[in-house]
Amino acid sequence: MMQSEQWIFPFKGRNYSGATYQNFLWKDNNKNIYIMDNHRSALWCWLQEIDLKQKIKYFHLDRHYDCLHTDIKEWIKVCPDLEKLSINEYLETKYDTDIPLFRWDNYASIFLKKYKHLIEHNLFVTYKEGDKPDTDSLREEKAIDLLENLAYWTEDGIWIFNIDIDYFFYKHDDGYYQMYSDKFISSFFKIVNDKINRNEIQVVTIALSPECCGGWENSEKVCRIATKTLGISFKIPRCCS
Repeated sequence: MMQSEQWIFPFKGRNYSGATYQNFLWKDNNKNIYIMDNHRSALWCWLQEIDLKQKIKYFHLDRHYDCLHTDIKEWIKVCPDLEKLSINEYLETKYDTDIPLFRWDNYASIFLKKYKHLIEHNLFVTYKEGDKPDTDSLREEKAIDLLENLAYWTEDGIWIFNIDIDYFFYKHDDGYYQMYSDKFISSFFKIVNDKINRNEIQVVTIALSPECCGGWENSEKVCRIATKTLGISFKIPRCCS
């Protein structure tokens, strides 16, 4: 019998995360929810769950687009058959000798380009930071409409939900502050959980992004709201700090 949860990439500690490091990757097997310190593993997670012969829709909630275009043609050229890779092989794939191919700011652009034939709709709720997604099926919405309309926006089809906790924070002077109330955050994740329970979401990926939230304490606090609402038992080990 499959375990209800697993550490796919063991927790290394509350270390610097950044664009090219990965400190952990955890999965709830019952609900296909993956949690990680940054989103560079997200593309690998999606490919574990989606059917490459069926259309999928993509929802992205994040401060950033995560769609860097700088060398997209070269990235696609060197991109291996991703669905065949283990997590370690994926993370260790290199571009230009020593540079990791998959970063926290380009994994989504690689996905949208390499698998564009599978993706029939893209819904982004961001602060428009970074390169805009290069896709003909882009729809952008705002946070003010999120709770009232998310279920409506995503009522048709099967979805990938990609969520970055840094969306709920803003930077002012030298500090980071939680922009949305705990109630707002739990209400958002209740909608996500309802859609999971109705089999409308194929896979959920959640990134803590501690550097973009003011540290691990801030991002873990919001993550606890998310996991409680989603009904999953994710906890970062206390022994590793």
